Amino acid sequence: MSGLIVMRDQALPVKTKSEGLRYDACSVSSLCVQVQPNRAPSVDLSVVREMVAQINSSSLVRKHDEQVGDDYVNFIFGTEALHDLWELLWTKLFQRERVGAALRRSSIVTCQDPHGWDDYLLLHHFDPAVSLDKVIETY
Repeated sequence: MSGLIVMRDQALPVKTKSEGLRYDACSVSSLCVQVQPNRAPSVDLSVVREMVAQINSSSLVRKHDEQVGDDYVNFIFGTEALHDLWELLWTKLFQRERVGAALRRSSIVTCQDPHGWDDYLLLHHFDPAVSLDKVIETY
């Protein structure tokens, strides 16, 4: 699978073992949905957890974790198919009638490569004025 990551309107070159230099969305290993319930008190975390459990059973998710802090919950997904997983999350979580609007008002979504926060993308932010990165798959 070949792909393209667009980060703030600039493509990021990534080396792969078999093809030399190319653009590849597979270099990003984890995607994190951070929900901050105090930003949208109507967000029902039990419903979000049910939806996340369904997403975790997808073949797109290689590993998953949940981290709970004082004022946030992180849902972390490991994947080799960032674009496809992000589309699934957007559709199954953020566009859902029951919790979608509250999630959009109370969360940020980031993804990072295997090296951590040195290279990351911001895919969603509760503040619509914040500049977002985009993931575009090409075949």
